[in-house]
Amino acid sequence: MTLKSQILADTDIFLNTDEFAEVCSVELKGVTYNIPAVISMDESLAFAKGWEGVYQSNVIVSFRTSDVASKPVRNQILILNGKSYVVTDCQEEIGMLVVKLEVPET
Repeated sequence: MTLKSQILADTDIFLNTDEFAEVCSVELKGVTYNIPAVISMDESLAFAKGWEGVYQSNVIVSFRTSDVASKPVRNQILILNGKSYVVTDCQEEIGMLVVKLEVPET
């Protein structure tokens, strides 16, 4: 078994809904996907705007690249479990998309 194939097999554990992941509703470009994903808060970006007394919700969601038809892009709206977010960054890492999101300004 190669390192790459071992890492790809490990994503099955990471995205196992009995372990780390949960089935989430992810909507991109009007298409809804019910896929296993791992959601976490991004504490490092919590005060990125730098406005005193203003807090912002920043979320990182990770899921398989093959679970969606297209890779999210910066400033695109992504709806996660019914809540709208703006994509601030999206990186592909060995078959996984790691998408940074923030609540859009109103």
